[in-house]
Amino acid sequence: MLVAVYLQVKKASHLRPWLFQQGSEFSDPVSVTRFDRLDFVFMYGDPKLLPWSKAARQARILLRMCYNTGKATFCAGFGGQLLAYVSATGSRELHVVNGGGNGGDLEDITRCPVPTVDGR
Repeated sequence: MLVAVYLQVKKASHLRPWLFQQGSEFSDPVSVTRFDRLDFVFMYGDPKLLPWSKAARQARILLRMCYNTGKATFCAGFGGQLLAYVSATGSRELHVVNGGGNGGDLEDITRCPVPTVDGR
């Protein structure tokens, strides 16, 4: 029996070909087909990268797609933190304001700027 394994390693900011999110710049319908062709997704990265950061956006979208479709996924390091974030938020995007976007102590939340209607 001959088995071929094809493995691709990509940075968190180079996942665009497999991402689909309606109403965003990731709305190419061919991306859904590419994503569907993935048998497994392994996600690992620097644990210092925060799940809600802009740098993690593409990884967050990919993991949300895996989470919502039941795709076989292994997460470690940053991927494990991202999985906890996606699970805890119901895969909704949240805007973290305390600690300059880094989070912080609950007592400090009262010192956070109150966002305006446009979210700034």
